[in-house]
Amino acid sequence: MTSISRSWLSCLLLFPLTISAHAVKRDHSHGSGLAVPKIDTHSHIYPDFYRQAVIAAGWTPGPDGNAAPPNWTLEAHLSFMNDNNIEKSYLSCSSPGTFLDPADLAAGIRLTQQFNNFTADLKKQHPDRFGFFASLPLPSIPDSLDEIDRALALGADGFVFMSNYYGLYHGDPKLKPVYGKLNERGA
Repeated sequence: MTSISRSWLSCLLLFPLTISAHAVKRDHSHGSGLAVPKIDTHSHIYPDFYRQAVIAAGWTPGPDGNAAPPNWTLEAHLSFMNDNNIEKSYLSCSSPGTFLDPADLAAGIRLTQQFNNFTADLKKQHPDRFGFFASLPLPSIPDSLDEIDRALALGADGFVFMSNYYGLYHGDPKLKPVYGKLNERGA
């Protein structure tokens, strides 16, 4: 075995020991998860008002093959973060999104605003633990343009987009004003 290959072998064998020693020495003030603190940028939440709206809109069984819309609590979320050494979660709406019925524009706008208000409040209550990606009431373009400004005023860190909105896909030219506004606002 050459000295170069022995050096690489030594590095490969010592690297896990170095990581383990670091993990043992480190003070985990956020729980007993893995040694490396994490930021979760894809953290869906399902507050009770949203769960009830999803059920009332007929999304049962739950979206994405779930048996039912999941239960979620702030306490359980914070506990999960602590147990897994997640320092910060960026919260967003899960599927099916906030526009549950394309025939009910008012309900879609109301639920979008309620969800964004809820996540903004969590961010205000726990600024070191939570950020949020706001929802938009798509496929309604004019109302989405209004919600961009409102959500940014609430402190949104960005925006979440579903894969499509009742057949309105991301490449559709109808979305140009939304993308333009997001760019204009630096979102």
